[in-house]
Amino acid sequence: MLLRLWQTAAAQTPIDTTGGRFYRPIFPNVTVTSGVAYGSAVTAFGVPQTLLMDVYQPTGDVAAERPVIIFAHQGGFFVGSRTDAYMVKVCTQFAKLGYVTASIDYRLGFPVTGFNAPADTPQVARAAIRGMQDMRAAVRFFRRDAATANAYRVSPSRIVVGGSSAGGFMALEVGYLDKASEVPEYVGLAALGGIEGESGNPGFSSAVLAVLNLSGATERPSLIEPGDAPLYSLHGTADATVPYLQGKVGSLLPPKYVFGSGRLHPYATTVGVPNLLRTLTGAGHVPYESTSAAGLEAAETAFRDIRDFLRPLLVPVTGAVFPSLVINTPTSIAGGNYQDITINSSETVLTGNITVYGTLVVRRQVGQAPGSLKTNCFVVDGPGNFDLQPGATLRICDPAGIAASGATGAIRNGGSRSFSTDAGYAYEGVTNQAAGSGLPAQVRELEVTVPAANSVVLPGALSISQRLLPTSGVLNNSNGPLTLLSGKAGTALVAPGPATLTAPLTVQRYLDPSVNAGLGYRHLAAPLDNATTVDLATATFTPVLNPAYNTSSRPDLVQPFPTVFEYEQQRVLTSPATSYSFFDKGWAVPTGGSATTTPLVRTRGYAVNMPADQTLRFTGPLTRNNEAIAVTLAAIATPEAGWFLLGNPFASALNWDNVPVPNGMSSAMYIFVSTSQYEGRYRAYVNGVGPAAAATIPLGQGFFVRSLVPAPVTLTFPVSARITDFAAANTATVQRGTADARPRLRLTVTDAAQPATSDETYLYLEAGATAGADLRFDAHKMPNPSGLNLASVAEGQELAINGLPVIGVPAVVPLALTVPRVGTYVLAAEQLANFAAGTSIVLIDAVAGTRTLLAAGTQYRFSQASLTAPDRFTLELRSSVLATTSAAQVLAAQLQVYPNPASGSFTVLLPRLEGRNGPLSARLTNALGQTVRTQRLSANGQSVQAEIDVRGLTPGVYQLHLTVGGVPVVRRVVVR
Repeated sequence: MLLRLWQTAAAQTPIDTTGGRFYRPIFPNVTVTSGVAYGSAVTAFGVPQTLLMDVYQPTGDVAAERPVIIFAHQGGFFVGSRTDAYMVKVCTQFAKLGYVTASIDYRLGFPVTGFNAPADTPQVARAAIRGMQDMRAAVRFFRRDAATANAYRVSPSRIVVGGSSAGGFMALEVGYLDKASEVPEYVGLAALGGIEGESGNPGFSSAVLAVLNLSGATERPSLIEPGDAPLYSLHGTADATVPYLQGKVGSLLPPKYVFGSGRLHPYATTVGVPNLLRTLTGAGHVPYESTSAAGLEAAETAFRDIRDFLRPLLVPVTGAVFPSLVINTPTSIAGGNYQDITINSSETVLTGNITVYGTLVVRRQVGQAPGSLKTNCFVVDGPGNFDLQPGATLRICDPAGIAASGATGAIRNGGSRSFSTDAGYAYEGVTNQAAGSGLPAQVRELEVTVPAANSVVLPGALSISQRLLPTSGVLNNSNGPLTLLSGKAGTALVAPGPATLTAPLTVQRYLDPSVNAGLGYRHLAAPLDNATTVDLATATFTPVLNPAYNTSSRPDLVQPFPTVFEYEQQRVLTSPATSYSFFDKGWAVPTGGSATTTPLVRTRGYAVNMPADQTLRFTGPLTRNNEAIAVTLAAIATPEAGWFLLGNPFASALNWDNVPVPNGMSSAMYIFVSTSQYEGRYRAYVNGVGPAAAATIPLGQGFFVRSLVPAPVTLTFPVSARITDFAAANTATVQRGTADARPRLRLTVTDAAQPATSDETYLYLEAGATAGADLRFDAHKMPNPSGLNLASVAEGQELAINGLPVIGVPAVVPLALTVPRVGTYVLAAEQLANFAAGTSIVLIDAVAGTRTLLAAGTQYRFSQASLTAPDRFTLELRSSVLATTSAAQVLAAQLQVYPNPASGSFTVLLPRLEGRNGPLSARLTNALGQTVRTQRLSANGQSVQAEIDVRGLTPGVYQLHLTVGGVPVVRRVVVR
C-alpha cells in the first residue's frame, strides 16, 4: 500500500526542494495556529473530547505544496500536552526548514488496578490504540484540508508521523499496524473502533511517508512488513522506562512487554524496509528532552538525523541531469553544474566556479593519498551539501576564507556544510585573508601560504592536532591562543618556513606514562625562545629550584630538594659535593630567576623530576623557525668529562642522523628513559645502531652528547634535520630497521628478581671501524642511575655501542658489568642477525667456567655475588666453525647452571633437543672422579631441567656431567 503511495507521489507535481529548503533554516520566523480542532472522540472514561493541535508554518512561505510532520508528546498515555517544551522546540525547528508541523493532543488516561505490579497491561495497550486512532485522524485531517479548503497547503502524499515515548508507540502503530489480526484479542479492537478509529475525518487515507520513533516501542517487530514506510528511531541503551531491546515497560507504567528500537531496526532491514537507528550509548529515557548539555546534544542529533533522513523521501524537483564525479587521481574540474562530486584521493583543482546540486565530499581512505580540494580562487555554490571529512584537506584562496553559512567565502553552497576538526586547511590567497567562521576551533593541519606582505587572520582560539605549516606570509593569531596539541596520539609540530605570527604560540608536550607513570627524571627542552620554568608547571606539579644545591658539600641533603637540573661538565672539577660520583657532580640547579621565572635556554636540556601522564605547555614567539640553530660546547674539563645535556631546539622532532657532528665530538647521542623516581637507563644511539626510533629526538626532548677535545666545538642543528611528517615524528619510521644488513648483536642484562630493571649493549660490524674506541662508530657508556650497567670494553673504555671491523681473525671483546645488588641475573641475545654463515659468538663466563654459543634468543642465567664483575664475561667472535657442528652441540653450548657457586642446590637448564623425548640424566663428580649425585632432568615445555641437591657435600670444585644427543658436556660447579 505504501509503495503505491510513494509511486503516486512521484507522479504528482514535485515540491520545491531547492535553495536549502527542508535542510537549512531559511525561514527565520514561524507562525503558530493554536487550538486547531482536528477531530473528536470518547475517552476511556466515556467522556467526549475535542482533539486539538497546534499547527506551525514557516512565515512568509508561498510554496504551493509542503510536507507535514505530525508529532505526539510523551507521558505514558497518562500526562503531557501538545505544548510540552520539546514539542514546541522540534515543531519550530522543522517549520523553519519549510515543513508544516503539528503537535497534537490525544486521549489520555486509562483505568488501572494500582501502580504496583500486577497492573492493568491490557488497559495501557488500549490507551496506545486510542492514541494511534487519534494520530490517524490527524493524518486524515491534513488530507481532507488539501482536498478542500487547502488552508495549510500540504502535500497529501508527504505526511510524516513521529513522537516521543508514548508518542513513538503511536507513530509506530500508525505506520505498521494495518491488520486487526495483529492486535491481541484482549485489547478488544472492534469495541474501540477498529484500526482507523472514530476520531474524525473519515474517507481519507491515514497512510504515511515515514515514521519517526523517539524512545518508543511496539507489540512485536513482525508488524513491519515489506513495502512499509521507512523508519527512523533514536533510543538510549540505558532506557529504564522503554527498553532499548525488549522487555517490560518500566517507571510507574503497567509492565507491558514490548520490543524497542534495538530489535525493530534489524528486523526492518531483513524485510527490506529503509531504516536508520541512532543509538545513544548509556543514555536513559527521552534524553533529548533534557536541558543539560548532553540533552541538548541529543536533541540536536535527533534534529539533524531526521532532517537528513526525510529529505531524500520528498521527491525533489525533476530538472536537468548533471554529471557526478568520483575522483581518485590528480584531477582538474572545469566550472559548471554537477550533481555529486566525491574526492577520494589526491588533489583536485577547480578551474572555474562550480554549482553542486547533490553533495561534494572530500575524504581520506585507508591506503590512499588523502583527498584534497584546491579551490584555486573559485567558488563552490549551489543548493547541495559540502562535506570535508577527517584526514582530507581544503585549500582556500577566497579573501573571506570559509564561512559556516551564508554566501561568502570559498564554500557557498545552500545545503549543509561540514568542516571536520580532523581535516587540513591551507590558506593560499593572493591578498589578505580571513580564516572565516567555518574554520573549526581545532584542526588537523593549518598552512599559511600567502604573499610575504599579506596575512591570514584567525577568528579566535585555534588548536592544531598534527602540523602547523608557516610556508609564507603572516598568521594573525592575536584574537585567541594558538596551540599545538600533544597527547597519547602524538605531538603536533611546526614545519620550517618563513611565515611569522603576530602573537605567541603554545607548544604542548605530553609525558608518556607507558614506562613510568609516577615520579621520574624527564629530560626536557624548550622548543621556543623566551621559555621559563613556569612552562614546566602543571596542575599537579610546581618546579622546585633551590640554588643551595650548587654550593653544598652534601647536595643530597638540601631541603627543599630541587626538581629541576641542568648539567655543567666543568662542575666535575669545581663542585663542593663530597657524596656524589664524578659524573653526578656535573648536575646543577638553574639560576637567574624564581621557581617560575628562571629562563629555559633553547638548545639546553633539563632534568625534571615529575610524574608522567600530563602535558607541559611552552609559550613563546615562533622565532628562528626557518634557520639552523647552533650551540657551542665548552672545552672538556678532563678526559673523563665532556658530557653535555642539550635540547632539541625546534618545535618539531629531530633526526640525529642528519645533524653534522664536528671533529672531536662523538657521533653518539643518549636519551634517558625513566623507570622509577630516581632510576632509569640511557638509550644510546650511533651510526644507525640502537633501539627502534633511537635516531629520533622528539619535540621538547633533552639528550646527552660528548665532546672529547680540550677546545670548544660548535654543534649546528640544520633545518634539514627536522622531521616534518607527523607520523614519522611520532613513530619508529626513521630507523634503518630490517633494511640494515650490518651484522649486529644486542645483548641485554636483566635483574631476575626485578625484570623491569635492565640494560643493554650493542656490537656491530662495519668496514672502517676498529677494535679501539671510535668517535664515529662507538657510543661511550653512560652510567645508569639504577646501578645495572652492561658495556663492552675497548682500550679500557666502556662502550654502550661498539663498532668492530669485519671479522678476519678471532676477536675477544671483554664485557663490563655492574649490578645494584647481589643476586641472579640473565644475559640474553635479544638480537643477533646478519652474521655470515659459519660465524660463531660465544659468551665466556670465567667464574662459572662456561662457554655459551649465542643464537638469537639465547639466555644465560647466572649468580652475581658482588656489585662488580671484573674480567668475568667475555665475548669471543670467530669467522668460522666446524661444518660438522650438530644441533646437539649447539644445544649443549646453551647449558645453564645456576646459581654457581651454589649452596644448598643448583638448577640445570637447557633447551629440549628436537625429536628427543627420552629421559636425560645428570651426575655430579668430586675431585677424585667419584659420583656423588645423580639426577634425572624433566621436560618442561621447550626445555629440560633439574634441581640438584648439594647439601652435605664438602665445599669445593665439582664436575657436572651430561650427554646431549650423544655429545658429552662437562661444567664446573663450585659448592660453598
